[in-house]
Amino acid sequence: MPIIRKPQSKGGSNLNWDLTTINNAQDGTFPAIIADILVEENVTKNKFQSTETEVVDVCRFLIAYANDDDEIKFSQTYEFTISGDERSNLMKFLTHARGKVPPLASDDDDENQYDFIDELGRKIMVTIGLRTAKVSGKEYGAVVGVAPLAKKYQGDAPDINDLEIPSGRRTPIPKGLLKEEKPKKPAKKSEPVEDDEDIPF
Repeated sequence: MPIIRKPQSKGGSNLNWDLTTINNAQDGTFPAIIADILVEENVTKNKFQSTETEVVDVCRFLIAYANDDDEIKFSQTYEFTISGDERSNLMKFLTHARGKVPPLASDDDDENQYDFIDELGRKIMVTIGLRTAKVSGKEYGAVVGVAPLAKKYQGDAPDINDLEIPSGRRTPIPKGLLKEEKPKKPAKKSEPVEDDEDIPF
């Protein structure tokens, strides 16, 4: 007798931002910024095109972009396995965002290792494509391409300091990108008025 079984889980993490309450169903190419980065270690996943599992570290990037009406929208990348292999999806994403291959160092050069968290705040061009969620059937905007953002358009990308990250920021904004609040000038002290007996009040 044939038995219908649940499909085998491919593994993975619940690494994402909750964008379900945000209207991101818009496609096109927009000035954008890498707004946040999530990292999760020791995630069990299926090997590529295999039923065997492996334990890996994974990451995901949140992209904020300004649409044609200057509305701030958010979209997230797929989950990437953290790998320095040039064929990996993470390396392809970083290379396209930077316009060049990240400066990877050798294993014995710990001081000069490239940290992709430093890409937080990088301004880019993002191409958003419309996708339909399998479970809810809701249409959403997915990151389908990234590229460096020309200097003359840098001001059109959102400012990382002004963003309200859905479900909260996970990676702190680097000090170099934080807006410094100008200290308030102390109020001028009024000069004391000397008593004058000639004043009739």
